[in-house]
Amino acid sequence: MLLVSAVACGDDPSNGFDPSSSSGENDASGPDGGGAGHADAGGSDDAATDTGCPQDPPFSPGAPPDGDPELQIMAARDPANPNAVSSVRHGDVLIWECGTQSANIGHIWANFRLQTPELDTLSEADRDRIDARLEIIDRCQILADHEGLFGAFDFSEPGALSLRDAGTKMILNRGEGEIPANTRPSFEDGKIVRFRVVVELPNGRRFVREAWVDTLVPSPSEDSSARC
Repeated sequence: MLLVSAVACGDDPSNGFDPSSSSGENDASGPDGGGAGHADAGGSDDAATDTGCPQDPPFSPGAPPDGDPELQIMAARDPANPNAVSSVRHGDVLIWECGTQSANIGHIWANFRLQTPELDTLSEADRDRIDARLEIIDRCQILADHEGLFGAFDFSEPGALSLRDAGTKMILNRGEGEIPANTRPSFEDGKIVRFRVVVELPNGRRFVREAWVDTLVPSPSEDSSARC
């Protein structure tokens, strides 16, 4: 077992992330690119996400996301281009884009790509019944999730499914559940959270992939009050 002590941008033990608790094995390259870390967990979402709220994220920065390798997850990661998505791995930093809907609100652009022969067996009616969820989870609370996905799926490539265009906005859910109504995206900087994508087919097949990530609001100037 190779112990890994690297952490994501802005992380330190004071915010609940203990780098000494992270560990992983050398991994083979996943479908979303190579890199050092541990092998994909392959369908381990039930133990990892459905039965509790992990306090100390057990990940190796740079490793592929946990879950079903048929599902690739993507989100905005370039501060200079916050609506361009790219593949996400453990420890990556996701970028908030300040929104115009209301003051101090924001969103993260996200997408996914599911590749499985099962998609080619679906009728048009079955395609309309596909369900997908894209979420940023803080403990057990959904910090941000996607806008409506009706009609947003792209089936243009045989055996593959993704969202049209750049993807969808995961909107900050302030005031929902235990997320305080005065929460701002910049308050979440430096906090380790889970980026989770779930895709369910009408036949009951369920694909899940998730990565522990940090989030960041790029400062447009030296004046921090300008940040959302």
